[in-house]
Amino acid sequence: ILSEPNCIILVAGETSAEKSSFLNLLMERDVLSTSHLAATSTIYLIHPIEPESTRYFKVHLNGKKPKKYIVSKQNENEMLTKLKKMLVCREERYRNARVDIYRQVPLLDYNYHATLVDTPGIGESKEMSESVYEYLTNASAFIFIINSAYAGGVQKDNVI
Repeated sequence: ILSEPNCIILVAGETSAEKSSFLNLLMERDVLSTSHLAATSTIYLIHPIEPESTRYFKVHLNGKKPKKYIVSKQNENEMLTKLKKMLVCREERYRNARVDIYRQVPLLDYNYHATLVDTPGIGESKEMSESVYEYLTNASAFIFIINSAYAGGVQKDNVI
């Protein structure tokens, strides 16, 4: 699967299943916001880059030209704080937003053509679930994270 030219690896699961924590482990850095409550309110794509490449992220809001934020060693903590605030924001202007993150993903090694997609929790809202389904149709691989607190299965009131 990783040899496909546009390899999309979709990471999905219910709200608070620790999807973002899993991706933080892959990046070996707490880049994405995590919480025991719903933490991710947008779709974000993680694009692996070479170790010597400049890290940055782009925020796409409501069809406007994306805004690019460069991440350096000097401003990394400040930029990651800014990114995390955007990711959990529930303001109208962030509805249907997408964030592209360009940074090293050691586990993917030299597979720079692969893209990891972190998603809001399935079942949190119809709108967010539909955005997950849109990415699912183009995914090369699908990782479904399960919260062990729901050992009996998927929450009864959520349809996946």
